[in-house]
Amino acid sequence: MLVKGIRICVISLILILLHTIVFGQSKTVRGTIKDGHSDETIPFASIQFKKSNFGKLSDSSGSF
Repeated sequence: MLVKGIRICVISLILILLHTIVFGQSKTVRGTIKDGHSDETIPFASIQFKKSNFGKLSDSSGSF
């Protein structure tokens, strides 16, 4: 009886941790790419986030 209760607790803990890992990874990043000297937006510039394989292309107004 005690072993069954411990087993249920362990399975519940694993499910809670998996839920946190799966749903805790999404973040939304928005911004505008601007020239460092003239402060003008740069249209259709590509960006890539460090330590990831995720990249994005800015739109005609420099937003991503």
